[in-house]
Amino acid sequence: VKPYIIDFSKYGVPQRRNRFILVGVQESIGTPDKFEAMLESYKDSFLRKKGLTANTTLCEAISDLLQSNGEIPTPDRKGFKSGIYGIEESNYQKLLRGDYVENHIVPDSHSFAKHTEDKSTCYKNLLANYEIRGKRIDGDARKKWNIKQRSITILDPNTISPTITGHPDDYLHYCEPRIMTVRECARIQSFPDWYEIKKKYTTGGKMRKIEVPRYTQVGNAIPPLFAELAGIVLKQII
Repeated sequence: VKPYIIDFSKYGVPQRRNRFILVGVQESIGTPDKFEAMLESYKDSFLRKKGLTANTTLCEAISDLLQSNGEIPTPDRKGFKSGIYGIEESNYQKLLRGDYVENHIVPDSHSFAKHTEDKSTCYKNLLANYEIRGKRIDGDARKKWNIKQRSITILDPNTISPTITGHPDDYLHYCEPRIMTVRECARIQSFPDWYEIKKKYTTGGKMRKIEVPRYTQVGNAIPPLFAELAGIVLKQII
């Protein structure tokens, strides 16, 4: 076995995500020593075949999922609204949308949160007046900007996203006064749009111990784009 710390943003995933990867290979078959070097050597051709580069921005990942595109009732979440598809604006969107949009107006799990009036006002104020993007607002600055949660980061559309977590309140959309949807988080994680995410959207209290809601499922995942490349490399190793 050999341990690695892998930054998935180097492999086409629009997200700053460092994770511990332990590679094990049966000794009689091969060695894991060249795993990371082989990732690098296969990366460019792998991404090129998919029409991607190693540097995909947040905007290139989710700009077709804006709330301003229009809303309809969420199919699997009573009382909530979901966004509809906008115009495809990047190769990354083209790849992850695939053929799914031919039969679907609404992306799966693209349901918008219901913010309180106080929170919506705070978000609008931050987008209009807080100039720093991609850096967490916490500490004393929370009081100044009337932020009630532990911290929040206004996302920067022109760079990669911070690490997607299971806490949807961590990030504010880069141009709309709201948190991210499950589908937007899944896009940043490189899940294709045809991949349906099930169970509750969120949970809290004691239920956190026994339920894994959609935001948590996505936040805990290894990006499929990297997993595919890793699979190709492991096949070569063995």
